[in-house]
Amino acid sequence: MEKGKISSLKELQQQMPRILEQHGKDPSLTVLALANPLLALEKIGYSFSPAAREEIEAHVRFGKAGAAKVETLKEQIFAAAGKPFDLRDAAVLQQNLSAVLSKAAASPDVKAGKPKAETARAKAAGPDKLALPKEEVDAILHSVKQPVKVTGGKVIDPLEKYSSKHAVIAPLLEFRKLEATHPRLAEKSVAEAFVKQKDKLPLRSISFRMNRANGKVK
Repeated sequence: MEKGKISSLKELQQQMPRILEQHGKDPSLTVLALANPLLALEKIGYSFSPAAREEIEAHVRFGKAGAAKVETLKEQIFAAAGKPFDLRDAAVLQQNLSAVLSKAAASPDVKAGKPKAETARAKAAGPDKLALPKEEVDAILHSVKQPVKVTGGKVIDPLEKYSSKHAVIAPLLEFRKLEATHPRLAEKSVAEAFVKQKDKLPLRSISFRMNRANGKVK
């Protein structure tokens, strides 16, 4: 039975005290929430708008500051690409990245926001920077397919060597780093298997704390 559709993180935070009061003592639900809190809430009848799901997952994975940084990086990537798209879909990312890297880049004067007279002189002096050569585009796309590795606390990304090639790459590198260093929420099959093993887990109790300020849930 659907209890209601959550449309934002704030809306979920406002309902959490009641949810915890009603379901906080259910061990199976608690274990499921550890693996994927969205699945736990769906199990008791809640649903989420796409925007709310993305916002809540970002806060669960990265924390408040990290989620804000991810949002800023996405805005920078989308600004460079000229449109938003799913950064976590490998095929979609490669398709959009290929289109961006294959376009001619604006001249330095245009990007710096120089006065129109100076920009006109710059254009008169020569054409805008050409698109990246196909071999470079192919090399960058190949590096994007490669996984980001974390070894001894150090993040190794094959894309790093191309960081100066285009404005879209620097924020994409930061986004990939955050994705690699923060585990994603468990898929449904994995989370359900985790719940089945709850009696074998070294857990005895779990507590939750809600921060409040002026009577409002943070």
